[in-house]
Amino acid sequence: MLTKTEEIILKKIAQHQLITKAELVAFMNSSGTSDAKSVTEAVTRGLISKNMVSSVSPAGSTCYVITSGGTRALNGKI
Repeated sequence: MLTKTEEIILKKIAQHQLITKAELVAFMNSSGTSDAKSVTEAVTRGLISKNMVSSVSPAGSTCYVITSGGTRALNGKI
């Protein structure tokens, strides 16, 4: 079961296929999340531990990609 914030972040990552940490923080900030950086970091760590998101670092910047587990979760199959 996903929290509302996890679902929002997972959908955003799925929409972009690959999104930088900075872009994700900016998105959460623009949606009115207080302390967007801390919230984004905590939620993405949780999604990584649930194997729904992977972290990659092309060219030295942290980016996130959705995994097949994350896609299944969004489609309601788990």
